[in-house]
Amino acid sequence: MVEIKLKSDKEFINNFILQRTGAFLELGGGAAFQEWQRSGRKNQLTDFLLQNNLTQEFLKKTLSQMSAEAKSIISTFALDKKLLTKIVSIGPGNGLLELFLVRGLNDLAKEKKINQVVLIDVEETDTHEHNFRESGSGYASLQATKEFLELNEIGVDISLVNPKHQTLPPSDFQMCCSFLSMGFHYPCNEYEEFILNASPGSMFLFDKRLGAPDPGFENVMKQYKIVGKINNGKASRLGLIKSDGSGEPSNV
Repeated sequence: MVEIKLKSDKEFINNFILQRTGAFLELGGGAAFQEWQRSGRKNQLTDFLLQNNLTQEFLKKTLSQMSAEAKSIISTFALDKKLLTKIVSIGPGNGLLELFLVRGLNDLAKEKKINQVVLIDVEETDTHEHNFRESGSGYASLQATKEFLELNEIGVDISLVNPKHQTLPPSDFQMCCSFLSMGFHYPCNEYEEFILNASPGSMFLFDKRLGAPDPGFENVMKQYKIVGKINNGKASRLGLIKSDGSGEPSNV
């Protein structure tokens, strides 16, 4: 099992399930998940795992999948070849994938390492909407995510931004990522200006939901070039690099 220290409180595990549903459904949690979709009540999610003695198996499956996912991202988009010191994650949930990415990249770094991570999330909301919509729900706590990352000694400066209450930070990142997870996933146009204001050579990793309109993505593509792709059933995971004005992407 991948060595990760997890917070044991029920709310953290519930949100973990919602953000990474694959293993939960594989273990037979479909009825509990459908009840959450209907009612918005989350307690039956962890109750299912506890009643069936499946909590450790769920965690083992999910952490193994996420470790492999992070390795695939690093390899496919050649992130180990890029000089990354500051990254931004839009909608990080509990921050597990971010932890694996930072650990993996800093282990491979020959020069400067990642030393800043900015987490952007709408956090908990009163609405209960999911899939791909113009507005939606949040199922996470930025402070809890920061505490989890610090518990696992990620070793970077962590900044938190809730765009409902705060202005977005400067676009001085070398890499920004926005990955699909359960719950609402922002279309690109929500952060179009933030992404376009990045410097040439900046990288943007984005899960483009198949068949979903996203005018902001079309505008981003006027200044970014696709340099890699991972396909799955719901989306294409795209690696984009901002062009330097010559029509060719720059290297970071």
